[in-house]
Amino acid sequence: CLRGKAFHLRCSVSCEPTSRDRLEGSLRYDVHRQKLISQRYRYLHHFDRNWSLDMRLNLRHGFVGRKDRHLFRISMRLSY
Repeated sequence: CLRGKAFHLRCSVSCEPTSRDRLEGSLRYDVHRQKLISQRYRYLHHFDRNWSLDMRLNLRHGFVGRKDRHLFRISMRLSY
């Protein structure tokens, strides 16, 4: 019995369908409350050696009082 303690399970997967693309995803589950508490998804694409596109989606479930329960972010990176 897990009284008063949080016990979370996390499952993550990632794959690279091409040499320029990467897909990632993860889920977190609270065993004590028997609820899915977060999901994270990411897509990363390299245009060339210097430019990349990074898109992320974070979904949080059941966090009372948090302003950013859902977050979607797109960023372009230039590396020199």
